[in-house]
Amino acid sequence: MNFKSLVVLPPLLFNSEAKTATAFIKAMREYGISEIVSVTPNLGKLPQVQDMVDAVKGVKSSSVPILTGPLVSGPLDYIMLNAKKVLGRFDISINLYYVDVPVGLDISYIIYPPTALMSRNDIVNRRSGLNRVYANVVESLIQRSANSKGLVCSSSYIRDFIRNEYNYECSVIYPPVDVFWKPVVGEKEELVVGIGKYVEPKHWDEFINIAKLVREKNKEVQFKIIGGLDKVRSSKEYFEKLKNMAGEDVELLTDVPEREKLEIVSHAKVVLHCMRNDNFGLGVAEAMSVGAVPVMYNATGSLIDISDGGKYGVLYNTTEEAAKEIMNIIIDEEKFSILSQKSLNRAREFSYETFRRKVFALLDGFLT
Repeated sequence: MNFKSLVVLPPLLFNSEAKTATAFIKAMREYGISEIVSVTPNLGKLPQVQDMVDAVKGVKSSSVPILTGPLVSGPLDYIMLNAKKVLGRFDISINLYYVDVPVGLDISYIIYPPTALMSRNDIVNRRSGLNRVYANVVESLIQRSANSKGLVCSSSYIRDFIRNEYNYECSVIYPPVDVFWKPVVGEKEELVVGIGKYVEPKHWDEFINIAKLVREKNKEVQFKIIGGLDKVRSSKEYFEKLKNMAGEDVELLTDVPEREKLEIVSHAKVVLHCMRNDNFGLGVAEAMSVGAVPVMYNATGSLIDISDGGKYGVLYNTTEEAAKEIMNIIIDEEKFSILSQKSLNRAREFSYETFRRKVFALLDGFLT
């Protein structure tokens, strides 16, 4: 096969969008798409993650301008990208950066719903007169141009949200955990980890409070946050606040390379996830793939997709519940062993092989 593809690629930062995009590029190449041309919005000079840069070597860059920010940018991007596909004689167009470029191409992968769609009522209602009429017309155009035949969601939670809010239908392909490394279960320690960028919606302050409750009873239990700071859109002010809170109870690691992250996580007994409105929880799934037991706030993607409604890991509603569950898992070897094996079993659903098989089936619908 000798196919040619146009791809909207995100900046290669420390986040789920970039990781999933590099996995998608890998699967496209293995499928037989020999020429991949990318367009990426200019979001400034944030340092990119080398593992991901290496993974997309050979992808050509296009000079097609992508707009982000203005209300009308989505419909304009839709026109420009579809014109580029026709004029460049591409066999397929794929949007892997839907959160900032809400354009429905042949295939569009939704990690997070874009602000332009999520806040439609706010965008329209805060305007008046002709500005309100303009906003309403543009938002209607955005909703039409953002849909696609090959719409894919990163989780069942996002699929249900998209269906209920916009009446879009999409299939579900989970982001893979093992693109950059193969899961290897290390010798387990009394270690609790958290994975994700340093932003307030991750609720790292709650993570620290839970750590303090646990360490009041057992100082041997170690807590580490493996977070993105400089290589992602993060909050340095929030990070400084966390450093002051953490003291000696939680170690805050920043921008850790993938292989080093794997080494740390492979020794953890527990992965603690405090986020409320999460699309999926890729960091949690990564930790599960090396036998860590997830202790997760009882909501959204963590509840629906990672836990599968409570079948895997432990759900909590209060910091006290979380601290108690962590202590039980750390102390009770039999309980840990049972829950850890369940984590390993569940993580198979989040493997690259599963992802690759589903991407191949998706591509078949357009290229065969």
